[in-house]
Amino acid sequence: MLPAKEMAERAEGMVVLHRVTERLLEGGTLLAGRWRSVSLEKGNCYPVAAVVALAAERAGYTAFVVHGKPALQVAPFAPYDHAWVEVETRMGRMAIDLSNGCNAILPVERYYALGKIEADKVVYTPSETWSLITENEHYGPFHIPVDAGQESR
Repeated sequence: MLPAKEMAERAEGMVVLHRVTERLLEGGTLLAGRWRSVSLEKGNCYPVAAVVALAAERAGYTAFVVHGKPALQVAPFAPYDHAWVEVETRMGRMAIDLSNGCNAILPVERYYALGKIEADKVVYTPSETWSLITENEHYGPFHIPVDAGQESR
């Protein structure tokens, strides 16, 4: 049996995920259109994080888009550029990662430990993210230059 704290974190995560995905799937909304346009792409972490953060904000959470460098979980275990969402909940700050077919929501401490994420990260509000998307004409990353031939994720 799981410890009580972990059970409570999982329950809170499920509530957050339900409320956020409810906003993502609201028919006929611009948000739903954006979600449908990015949800099936591979390497989609930047647009997914932007849309999920906006949905989390609309669901009543304080949300942030985070760009950082977790380490791969398989060889060569190298850091890679990635984006995810963090939301403030009753259980503390939780990370949401719905990119690349992932369905993760867990306390940021655990997410950072699993990804070996160091201090090398940049945090944006949803409105800052959408301003940067409009200004740069891509979903990110914004804190490092994007090569002309590189496809933004």
